[in-house]
Order: sequence, then C-alpha cells, then structure tokens
Amino acid sequence: MEQKYNNFVCIASGPSLTEFQIEVCKKAYSNNLITVIVINDNYKLAPWADHLYAADKDWWELHIDTVKETNFKGKLWIPNNKDIAIKYGLNIIPCKVSLGLGKNGILHCGKNSGYQAINLAYYLNAKTIFLIGFDMKISKNGKRHWFGDHPEPLRNNSPYTKWIEHFEILSKHLAKENVKVINCSLDTAIPYFKRGTLEKEFENLQQEI
Repeated sequence: MEQKYNNFVCIASGPSLTEFQIEVCKKAYSNNLITVIVINDNYKLAPWADHLYAADKDWWELHIDTVKETNFKGKLWIPNNKDIAIKYGLNIIPCKVSLGLGKNGILHCGKNSGYQAINLAYYLNAKTIFLIGFDMKISKNGKRHWFGDHPEPLRNNSPYTKWIEHFEILSKHLAKENVKVINCSLDTAIPYFKRGTLEKEFENLQQEI
C-alpha cells in the first residue's frame, strides 16, 4: 500500500462530520495527497481508506462481518488485544495507559480512540495530520456521533471534558516532533490545534507537489 507524502487525515465520528468532507478527502486520496485513517464506524463512509483503527474488542465483535462485506482493503488495527487480533486477522499495536505521545511503536491511550489514531499516524511517520469529526462534544440535537449512539454492548458515555484536557500535552509533544496538526472539524471543542478547512489545506498540498 502506497504511503502518500506523509500527510494523514484522521476521521473521527463527531456529529459535525459530513459526506462533503468525505468526498473532499476521497478526491485528495485519489490524487495521492493523503493517507487516511478511519476510526470505528467511519469505514462505512470511507471504505477506501488506508487504515481502520478501533480500540474496543466489542466493537470488532460487532462490526467485523460488515467490515469484510464493505470489502475494506486497508489495514485493520487494535491495541493490546492479542486474542481478537488473531481471531480476526487484525494488526496489533501496544497501547500504554498514559498521556502525551507514545513512541517506539507504542501508543499512549489518552482514554479515547481519536487520540490513539493521531498517535498511530505519528507511528506511521506522519508529518502533517488533518482532523475531521473531532467534535469532542454533544451536538445541539443531542448526538454524540454522526450515526447516533453505539448499539449495546458498546459504551456511549463520553467524558469529553477530561478527554479534551488529554489533547493538550499530546499537541505539545507533536509540536516538539515537528508534526503539524490541523483540526478541520466543522464544530470542535478541542482548542489545542490550529484550525483549517480541508479544501484550503488540500489546495496547499497540491501546490506543493
């Protein structure tokens, strides 16, 4: 699988995520501008992505058949759970219960999969990381995710305030590593990353080639 210029997009499931943003990513992906990591249910929107990351073994139990039905071609990732990795043919990566940036092939968990996906992008040698769907808050219509709530037995409790605090130290560590993170989420409570729009950022990437 071709790596695309070390520019990564991490797609989380916040309610602000739109089909238009997915289409913008797909066009940039087709032009070999970006490498794409989808988190959890976002494989349904972007089955062409390079990587699918999900931290919860129960999520994999619930979704693995659908992932296969979508003919997802990218790499599948889970942290720590060797049994589930072997059972479903997933790539396993160690994840330590710690904050900041995990290095040397170890992720730091940060208590949420979006945080871990950013760390995975760093592990995969990202130099620029664009974020979409990283709302980290409930929308005005009460949604936690663009698709609503996870079905049982998956959890829907989301301590956003604590999660947001965790991103502060991650942002500082990434900056020290000269990794640029641009939050292109349409609605976000994370204050620690530069804001931008996918259209403008990808236009800049195209001009750099």
